[in-house]
Amino acid sequence: MPSLEQLRYEDLAHAVERATARLPFFAARERLWARVLTKDGLDGEMQVLEVDLDGGLLEGLDRHGARIQVTLSSVAAVWQRCPRVGRSVLVWLSATLAAAGAGALIAPGDALSPIGGVLGAIGGLVLGALLSWLTEDRAGMYEWKRLYGPAA
Repeated sequence: MPSLEQLRYEDLAHAVERATARLPFFAARERLWARVLTKDGLDGEMQVLEVDLDGGLLEGLDRHGARIQVTLSSVAAVWQRCPRVGRSVLVWLSATLAAAGAGALIAPGDALSPIGGVLGAIGGLVLGALLSWLTEDRAGMYEWKRLYGPAA
């Protein structure tokens, strides 16, 4: 019969497996960025690759691509980084509307030209997507959800 600790490790492995499941029609696995707190108080972020139950390790990569291995017995808690989609959409739409307004105002010809507004909106869609991509790693653009251990 497995111990309570072994069952908790299997829960963590299952949660990591669910979070990194292959997306339909894509060959690549979803990246799982996580914050790991150890029992001795060390706190760090890593891209979790797998939970090795046989070896008792949580394996991943740091931000620079260096391999990290943390023993499961020293892990106190793990939180998953989840994007705040509403904020990304807000950045994207704000840039689109601002560019549409600017295009309507500065377009040659009549003031408040609809053609200028349309061209500005098209440019704003691209600009907004770029801004959303550039700001995705900012702290306000994601939240931490508990995967393992006590609540954050």
